[in-house]
Amino acid sequence: VENYGTDPQVEVANAPQDDVFNAPERDRQLAAAVVEALKGIERQGVARPVFGPRPVLGVLPQRQRSVTVDG
Repeated sequence: VENYGTDPQVEVANAPQDDVFNAPERDRQLAAAVVEALKGIERQGVARPVFGPRPVLGVLPQRQRSVTVDG
């Protein structure tokens, strides 16, 4: 893959004149990405992560101050 990017999974026709002052409402690539993300959520759903019990940290010892001498 050296000197060659990967082929896009979703083709988006993006002309330079579509990007007027980088207006987000005209960003076809962003719109296509959001549509694909929403399709993926519809297809697979959203799973909540499973966390274990919270660790008990206790009280941390105080740090010793280091004295530096500038000379």
